[in-house]
Amino acid sequence: MINTVIQIPIVKTSSKKSSLISNIVEDVKSIMEKLTEFPIPSIASVNGPAVAGGCQLVAACDLAISAKSAIFSASSIKLGLFCSTPGVSLVRAIGLRAANELLLT
Repeated sequence: MINTVIQIPIVKTSSKKSSLISNIVEDVKSIMEKLTEFPIPSIASVNGPAVAGGCQLVAACDLAISAKSAIFSASSIKLGLFCSTPGVSLVRAIGLRAANELLLT
C-alpha cells in the first residue's frame, strides 16, 4: 500500500509577503500538477477547515472524505480578492452552481 501525505507548512514572516505568497502559489500549483499525474486515486481527508488552496486541493482529489467539523471555503472574495485557480477544480468536482456559491459568497 502506498501512503502519501502532502503537508503545506505555515510560515510566519514580516517581510517580503509578496514573495511568500508567490512561493505558496507555486507550491500549490506544483501539488495540483502532481495530483493530476498521480497513477492511483487520490483521497482527501478533511477534519477542519479547507480554505482557499486547501479547498482547491480537496476538489482536485478523486475522492474526499470529511468530518462533520470540516469547513470548505474560498473566502478571499470576502476580502475583495478573487483567485480563479480553485474554480477549475471546484467546477469539475461539485458543478458550476455550487462552485459559484462557494467562490462568490
